[in-house]
Amino acid sequence: MSQEFGLFDQFQQSQVYQGPSRRTGFGGPGYSDPFRRSQDSSGYTTGNSTRDRRGSDANTLDEQPIFKKIKTFNVTKLEEQISHVTVSDEKVVYVQGHQIWQYDLRKKTNTPAELPKKTASIDDKVSKIFQDPTGQHVIISTAGGENYYLEGGKGSKKLKHLSKLRGVCIESVAWCPHREPTDQSTHPILLGTNKGVLFETEIEPQNEELMKALKKQMTGGSLEKYVKELHVVDLEKAEKVTGLLLQPFENDKRRFISIVTTPNRIFQFIGDLLNDTPVYGGLFTNRPLAFHEIPGNLSYSNFCTWAPNPLDSPKKFAWLTGAGVYFGILDFTNREAKSVTVDCELIQLKQVNRQNPDSYPLYICMTEFHCILAFKDRFEAVSLLNMQIIFQDNVSNRSVNHKGMCRDPMTGDVWLYSEKHFNRYVIQNEIRDVWRCFLEKGDYDTAKKYCRRNTYQMDRVNRAQAESFFKRANFNDAAECYAQTSISFEEVALKFIQA
Repeated sequence: MSQEFGLFDQFQQSQVYQGPSRRTGFGGPGYSDPFRRSQDSSGYTTGNSTRDRRGSDANTLDEQPIFKKIKTFNVTKLEEQISHVTVSDEKVVYVQGHQIWQYDLRKKTNTPAELPKKTASIDDKVSKIFQDPTGQHVIISTAGGENYYLEGGKGSKKLKHLSKLRGVCIESVAWCPHREPTDQSTHPILLGTNKGVLFETEIEPQNEELMKALKKQMTGGSLEKYVKELHVVDLEKAEKVTGLLLQPFENDKRRFISIVTTPNRIFQFIGDLLNDTPVYGGLFTNRPLAFHEIPGNLSYSNFCTWAPNPLDSPKKFAWLTGAGVYFGILDFTNREAKSVTVDCELIQLKQVNRQNPDSYPLYICMTEFHCILAFKDRFEAVSLLNMQIIFQDNVSNRSVNHKGMCRDPMTGDVWLYSEKHFNRYVIQNEIRDVWRCFLEKGDYDTAKKYCRRNTYQMDRVNRAQAESFFKRANFNDAAECYAQTSISFEEVALKFIQA
């Protein structure tokens, strides 16, 4: 156990920050970076020094990289390889063989839990692990259809069998958005399987003997209060459910939408909550109100969302497909809407060999302005504003391949892992170049919002806006904009005289 503890103990010592992390906006306005910039930080910077080009009043934030890799940890001494990782609220859950480890980055505790001997003896392997945003609930699913529950954040060493879900291979989970962080129960959640079936269940840990005896009378001793099948996505294809989202509408908390993805299709189911279980049954009584298919040759896909603050309603989504990354805005304001996805676009993956599935991204996650892609040999961030790659981190050792990636929904940090090491990427200055992207789009008002009182940036935007007005012979507005630039009065006067 000392080897595993040393892995994260070394990581904890490399951090400046101590204590709980609740970063607002993951790099948006009001963001405060808890990590100091170090000499070994990596990121994307363009041109010469900001101070050299822009004067002494340039904000030091404009010199910081957007992404910073904290450190790489090699765990070659460990016999078992890392196969799965999930991180929520600074709680890292990772799988090595038949052991599920829980490492709490704040408490600096690392606790193992073993798969039952019966499961291990038949060489059944963990296929998926899921952790709710608060890090309190962990679900483990095996390739053989055995499922287990682990109480997160409490150092529990015992996996509890989910007997009512025996034979179900879980591929995705949608956690209840109504659940309070202090609740012990998961409340009703959605499960998507490898055969395209959607189930609803509720898991409530048994902590006390009295509760255990009571639940034995009510549920037969199982942690699941109930398990009910809701819907089969496609009876003919039986595609696995690769992504799930549950969300109420803003003006009607009993009106819900569920977004369901398969490798090539994305569905939207909308309906009202029922008063009895299954509470989400009203969403799936009819055909999906919205459906979109993107052909591709991938056997998997990946769905993710971005929210401005932890536990808030998501505002954006991204979906990895064989054709690229499909992304857009999520709008939950209109309860009568047939679709909540708007302004959707597709990022085409130019460096992907469509005849070679190994060249595709393994996983994606997103921030407010970037889509992050994990390939076997590199880590990339693509701007959602101009579709350009703004950051790339290649694997230095060709014998090492990435296995997956996840993002901590509470801190916004991105974790990339291989069989023997972890990388943690901190998003510390995401809005640095946003003003320039909006400037290139001709959206001058939005560009000004992201200039952060930087005189150089504001001057660039005002000049461009003035030129735009001038070219359209809108001389009054052009004059007002020129007055806010550093261009001399004589130069502007001459320009108007010659017009």
